[in-house]
Amino acid sequence: MSLRNPFVLQCKSCNSIVCDSFSLLDYKNSSLIFNSIASTVTLDSSKHTDSDTVYSFIRCKCSNTIGKRYYTTNADMNGYSGMYFISKESVFSYMLGGNSEFKSVTLYEIAEDVEKLQKLCLFLYKKINNTK
Repeated sequence: MSLRNPFVLQCKSCNSIVCDSFSLLDYKNSSLIFNSIASTVTLDSSKHTDSDTVYSFIRCKCSNTIGKRYYTTNADMNGYSGMYFISKESVFSYMLGGNSEFKSVTLYEIAEDVEKLQKLCLFLYKKINNTK
């Protein structure tokens, strides 16, 4: 399995780092889903509801809205309570490592890597359970 170099996501408005690929979980509806974000990012204190979900807006230190943190989720988003959904439209990525020419990472490429990691984790889980 060939995985690309790790990357950071930066706010399009101020270039601050908002999260990195080490906490990337999944992607859904034009958002990248993370289990943690940078300490410079803040959550609005007010909570909003929409389609049986409760969330707060995530803001960069420049006050730009970059996503949502879901506290409760509906059936379509089952398992993502407490996760951070970063809108791909509000950030850009910077790939770490290597001295090759910079190539922008697309959401599709990130999704491919996440899928590969999920398959590897499932394979290892099954292998561990078969040895018990």
